[in-house]
Amino acid sequence: EVSLEEVAVEAVELGFDYIELHEATVAGERGARRASALLGESNLRVSQLTSGTDFVSPDVSDRKANAEQGAKLVAMAAELGATNIRIVSGLERAGVSREDALGWAVEGMVAMGEAAKVAGVRLQLENHYRDRMWPEGDLDFARDPEVWLELLSRLPRDAVSVNFDTGQPMVMRTDPVSLLDKVLDRVGYVHAGDRKWGAREHSTIGEGDVDFRAILGRLAKSGYDGFIALEDATTWGREALMRSSQFLRSEIARAWSAAE
Repeated sequence: EVSLEEVAVEAVELGFDYIELHEATVAGERGARRASALLGESNLRVSQLTSGTDFVSPDVSDRKANAEQGAKLVAMAAELGATNIRIVSGLERAGVSREDALGWAVEGMVAMGEAAKVAGVRLQLENHYRDRMWPEGDLDFARDPEVWLELLSRLPRDAVSVNFDTGQPMVMRTDPVSLLDKVLDRVGYVHAGDRKWGAREHSTIGEGDVDFRAILGRLAKSGYDGFIALEDATTWGREALMRSSQFLRSEIARAWSAAE
């Protein structure tokens, strides 16, 4: 298991000023204060706190506990200095109707969004397949782009923006460019990840099937000025990570230069 210290060293060597942290990493580092201090030693800041929120349990006590966890996540993000929290709808469960799950998700996200606004933190709903901390086989209720778009349409714009993941639609055999076009005006954070069509496994960025030139071109022309986080989940080592970084930097520079 890679430590936060090791991640920080690599981030600095690759020229990054910000990193994204999963809530499990922060907990593993014994809290936001220690994690923040550790990153501060490397002059790194936190762009986003990533979470595996679960708003769609049919159990009222579970939903109450998740609401309490949401408040803790907001406080954790604020202590880290992160201005964003990645949220997801939660686990798909047998016997739970789409309408019930959507209703519970909206209720939970709106409540968490109100607390986030007070703390100066923005919720970012990701087009998502499954959280890496969930047991294998547990999938996101809103992994189908149609369900995700329906959920997003019910959420107030001042409470929830979009964390657009470039690679996740590939798992569902959905064109990420077409999906981006439907939510472009709500994008507040971007995960740049690559995959082959229909594959769950990540590819080195620029070596999968995601059309980064089209995606980044649209973001640049729209005036997007938020984070674009390199999401490299391959196990192919440092050389592949460097190729991902070099490719993404080059394509970002190209897109924003063309949009000027």
